[in-house]
Amino acid sequence: MKDGVIKASAMKSKAIKPDCVAEPNKDQKIWLVVLAIPSGKVASYGQVAFAPGSETYQEQVSRLREEGVDVVNGWVSMSQFGW
Repeated sequence: MKDGVIKASAMKSKAIKPDCVAEPNKDQKIWLVVLAIPSGKVASYGQVAFAPGSETYQEQVSRLREEGVDVVNGWVSMSQFGW
């Protein structure tokens, strides 16, 4: 580092995260995934749920069941529970 300037190659090798930045909670992680969907594109609920940084499979199944949705062998009946 020279005069407070960091080379770009040095920045790539180290992740810099201030201590004052909190990790997003589960709901915030989901919104971050949703906001990352490009304009004009769509993603299924499952794609959002299982995107990197989002929720695990068991957490998602648990939430669906809490909402009264039947999950059978990892599948949900869209004719019964779809919009």
